[in-house]
Amino acid sequence: MKLLVIIIIVFHFLTGFSSLGDELLSVVVLFRHGDRTPIKSYRYDHYDESYWPLGYGQLTKIGKRQQYALGRSLRKRYDGLLPEKYDPRDILVQSSNFDRCLMSAAANLAGLYPPRDHQVWLEGLAWQPIPIHTAPEEEDAVLAQKRPCPRYDKLYDELMATDEIQDIGWDYLEFFDFLSANSGEKIDSFDQLKDLYDTLYVEDLHNLTLPVWTRQVFSELAQLSDFAWSTYTFTVELARLRTGPLVDYITSHFENVTTDPDNALKFLMLSAHDSTIANLLSSLNVFDGRWPPYASSVIFELRKGPVTPFVNLFYDNTVEIANITLANCRFNCDLSEFREIVAPVRMNLARWREECLQV
Repeated sequence: MKLLVIIIIVFHFLTGFSSLGDELLSVVVLFRHGDRTPIKSYRYDHYDESYWPLGYGQLTKIGKRQQYALGRSLRKRYDGLLPEKYDPRDILVQSSNFDRCLMSAAANLAGLYPPRDHQVWLEGLAWQPIPIHTAPEEEDAVLAQKRPCPRYDKLYDELMATDEIQDIGWDYLEFFDFLSANSGEKIDSFDQLKDLYDTLYVEDLHNLTLPVWTRQVFSELAQLSDFAWSTYTFTVELARLRTGPLVDYITSHFENVTTDPDNALKFLMLSAHDSTIANLLSSLNVFDGRWPPYASSVIFELRKGPVTPFVNLFYDNTVEIANITLANCRFNCDLSEFREIVAPVRMNLARWREECLQV
C-alpha cells in the first residue's frame, strides 16, 4: 500500500501542473523537504539511530526522488518562463540550513536544470552544480524561522496559559498520561505530542512495526498533532512575528518585478520545512489544518493581467493541487489587493528585530 502511495505521488509530480494563459512574470515556490528519517526517538523506542544509516533528520532515497520529480514537474510547468539552460540571472535558490533542506533543493534542481549542450561538464552525468544560498539556523527568521524572538516566545507562552488552551489540555489529561507511560517521555503539551507522533509516523511510513499500544491512539495522535500546528500562528500578532519576514520577502519580490522587470528574477525557490508551510498558510488564513506532507509546496505566481498585475496562489499537497483564494479577493488577486490582505502580517526584518525585543 505504501509503495502504491509513493508511485502515485511520483506520477503526480511527473504529470506537472495545469497552467494559465496570462503572461507569467515571476514565480515563488516554497516547498517542504522530501521524505526524511525521524528527528529523534523516544525513550522506549525500539528503533534507535542505528536503524537509520545516515542518522536522524536526514533525507532518504525516497525524499531525493520526490524532490527530483518535483523539479521535473516545475520544469514542465514553467518551461516558457525559465529557459532550459541555467542562468543565475533567472533564478535564486534559498534553503533553510538543514541537510535535508539543502539536499532537497539540490535534488529538485537536478530535475529542473539537467545540463544541456555547453553546460554538460562531465559526460554521462546529467547534473550540474547550481548555487544554493542559506543562513545559519539561529539567524534565519525567514525560512527556518528559528531566529530568537523573545516577544514571540512570551506571547506563545501566554496563549498556552489561556483558559481556551488549558481547557483543551484538561480534556486530554488522561491521554497525555497514557502517552507518557508508554513512550517513557513526559508528554504534557500538544507540542510534545506532535513530536512523538512525528517519530511514530516516520517509523510506520518506513514499514517498521510499531508497539501495540500505538494502535488505539494513532488516529487521535494525528488529529491532535494537526491541532498543534495551528497554535504557532493562533493570533495575528503571533502570525506576524512568526511569518512576517517571509511574507515581506515574497511580497517585496513581486513589487520589485513590477518596478524593474528587466532586472528582476523570474524564479525564487525556497526549500524549507513543514512548519514554514503551515505557518505561512495559517497566517494567510487558508490553512486546512493538515500537516503538510513531504515535498508539498506553496506556489505564488505573478501574472501581467489585462490592466494590473495579479497573483495566483496554489497549494500542492502531493495528492491534488488546489487553487487558493484569499479572503476578500478573487483567485486572480490584483497585486495591490494582495498587498492590502497580507499587510497585517507583513513585516520587514528590521521592524521584526525591533518588535521581537519588545517584551
